Amino acid sequence: MPSGKMLNDGIAYLRVPELSSTSDTLLEQFASELQNIIRDLDKANGVKGWIVDLRGNAGGSGFFAIIAGLGPLLGDDTLGAFTGAQLSWSYQNGKTLLGTRTKVNVKNFYTLKNPVNPVAVLINRNTASGGELAAISFSGKSNVKFFGQATAGYVIAIQPIPLPDGAILNITSSYIVDRNGKRFLDKIQPDEYAVSSKEKGDAEKEAAIKWILGK
Repeated sequence: MPSGKMLNDGIAYLRVPELSSTSDTLLEQFASELQNIIRDLDKANGVKGWIVDLRGNAGGSGFFAIIAGLGPLLGDDTLGAFTGAQLSWSYQNGKTLLGTRTKVNVKNFYTLKNPVNPVAVLINRNTASGGELAAISFSGKSNVKFFGQATAGYVIAIQPIPLPDGAILNITSSYIVDRNGKRFLDKIQPDEYAVSSKEKGDAEKEAAIKWILGK
């Protein structure tokens, strides 16, 4: 499940792990929990900015639940699309939609007090597949900046093709574009490169904090 806390200087931090599940109940629970964390942080504090940590998020079948959970930060909008299938995903009033089909629905959804606060998204080489699609969902927003390292590069849609012997062949069926039509054909590159170490500590988070605070 996701987690969150307040850092110093009014910065809200969200840790968003990967999620693999086909259970509608679990998917809705994950999304609702993430929105509840955002609600609690936003209502109880004077939030100046947000950090969304997608490092190590390797995706999984729970991508749409992650999007529904992050909906208050993403805003009601078309967030991206699969080019080959001409099929977009969006967030609207607590729902993640694939085309016109509702994938995950947060019934008691939340709206941010200040939707223009800066949002720093942390990525690294272990941000992959659905984790990368979650990052792309933030791409194109004027208040968003990416920190860390280039992602794994699995920014594609896979179509499973059943074979006569029972095997399944997964083929690339489309690439991804963000809300503004920017194409992602390979790894997502950070706006500001940073990498953690014993000497530097959590360099990605520190760089994000400096940007949010305007230092």
